[in-house]
Amino acid sequence: MTGLTPIYLLVLATCFAAVMLLAYRIACVPAAQPNLLGIRGLKRVRALQESSLFASIEPGLRWLGSQIGRVLGPGPSSRLDRRLMFAGDLLGLSAPEFVALCLICGATAGLFVAVYAAVSGQAQGRLALLAPLAAVLPQGRLSSLRDERRRRVNQGLPPVVDLLVLCLSAGLDLPGALRNVVAQGSNPNDPLSEELGFVLQELRVGKTRRAALAQFAERLPTNSVREFVGAIIQAEERGNPLARVLQVHAEASRRERSVRAEEAAAKTGVKMMIPMLMIFGSILCLVLGPLVLKTNSIF
Repeated sequence: MTGLTPIYLLVLATCFAAVMLLAYRIACVPAAQPNLLGIRGLKRVRALQESSLFASIEPGLRWLGSQIGRVLGPGPSSRLDRRLMFAGDLLGLSAPEFVALCLICGATAGLFVAVYAAVSGQAQGRLALLAPLAAVLPQGRLSSLRDERRRRVNQGLPPVVDLLVLCLSAGLDLPGALRNVVAQGSNPNDPLSEELGFVLQELRVGKTRRAALAQFAERLPTNSVREFVGAIIQAEERGNPLARVLQVHAEASRRERSVRAEEAAAKTGVKMMIPMLMIFGSILCLVLGPLVLKTNSIF
């Protein structure tokens, strides 16, 4: 056994040298330059200016994302890119950088658990679940942002269409009406105002109106947005008065919103049935419990 010890040491030294060499080669790979063009680039610039925490970890995200991009296939990357687009391009991250963010969150939680276990002197099996939960946390945030954007767009589109009709009736063209709507928006971070602002920027750089509106419908794939874009494109193709077409569309949108509100109210009554039954059962136990205990004590 003692004669094999040098062999074991040689094998360990070789493995250690291979791991160190691999780590050195990976560390020497330069990080990809940030993409500051387009809508996603604009979102990244805003995030860097508004969040000092993101500005501090952004170089590490780019470096780790460049490594993950080598193994992330085109299929998962494109699907994740679409999810990021539907959520409003969270922090202007690309798909590999978002995967890197998930890994960093999981590693940070795992490090916290390890430090806490070392300080407390005992293993924390339950706290070890924090690492995978923290890694999944950005995915949940992405889904909640997507649903919130769709809800706010569906609520805010009918008033925006009404304002567009007023501007078009006053003699403005469609870009001028959109510019007025974006300028009159009370919240610049509102998803609908933000997306309409992106439409104006694409029109200024030379994109056709049809292409800009099609991308607007692609970034917000809701029925109300598709119908709004379809109404504008159809009116331009057929030469119909755009103000009149949008006025009809606004009336239809309000009726559809009323129908959705009635459906939501009807579903709320069904959803409230189980909590009401639980509350009724609790009250019944509070009322009949003392009587049952008193009856048992008598007999």
